[in-house]
Amino acid sequence: MTSVLSQAQDFTTLYNFTGADDGAYPSTLVQATDGNLYGTDYSAIFRMTPGGEVSVLDTLPGYGFGPLIQASDGNLYGVASSGDSVIRVTLDGTMTTLHTFQFDEGSKPVGALVQASDGNLYGATEFGGANYDGTLFEVSLSGDFTLLHSFAGDDGEWPFGNLVEDTSGNLYGVSTLGGSGGGGVVFVWNIRTRTLTKLHDFIGDDGAPYASLIRSSDGNLYGTTYAGGPNVKGTIYSITPAGRFQTVHSFDGVEAACHKPR
Repeated sequence: MTSVLSQAQDFTTLYNFTGADDGAYPSTLVQATDGNLYGTDYSAIFRMTPGGEVSVLDTLPGYGFGPLIQASDGNLYGVASSGDSVIRVTLDGTMTTLHTFQFDEGSKPVGALVQASDGNLYGATEFGGANYDGTLFEVSLSGDFTLLHSFAGDDGEWPFGNLVEDTSGNLYGVSTLGGSGGGGVVFVWNIRTRTLTKLHDFIGDDGAPYASLIRSSDGNLYGTTYAGGPNVKGTIYSITPAGRFQTVHSFDGVEAACHKPR
């Protein structure tokens, strides 16, 4: 775990994971309202104080804690892929399983949850569902679970990354496969009408989105593809809420920006 001093641009190592009780391969950190940093790795949930002291809060055999978010009730929420579950973690370190997925509800939840404007948590599973192509789901802070959508191939297959909400209560996401071209899709889920709309099919040389979308101040969404582009090294793209798609940059594997973004 490292920090960056913005003025000097120096890196400082704060903690080295051992691969034992503290796990390995940490992912995104979140700073909670108590001032501490919380994170997950392949098998552990941990807390780091501002002074750099790390403590393991809980562990899960196997692998696959997703990044945590802090919800409006002050608790931390996330998913455990290896346990096929949605979890809640209090700031004192108590972990509770809110929901365990049955296969027809989805399997291998991915990415971070998002707390939408209605107060509920939303996420995706990469596999499972009625067609084995992944699902979208909703869960309340008290643990009430709703299966929202089972992907069926043409509307997407294997959703990946986080969902992102716009100011109108729409949730946007991507799938790595599926769609009319087989290269994945950009989709939007309307919270109010509970309907899914496909905004873009990735076809041929613009395909394979893996990274989550971000919503920019210009109102558009931006993302990357792992493959695609004229050099098959990946792209950066933008898409409007209405579905107008544009490739912003194609990686060539030579430039400083490297290639195959994820």
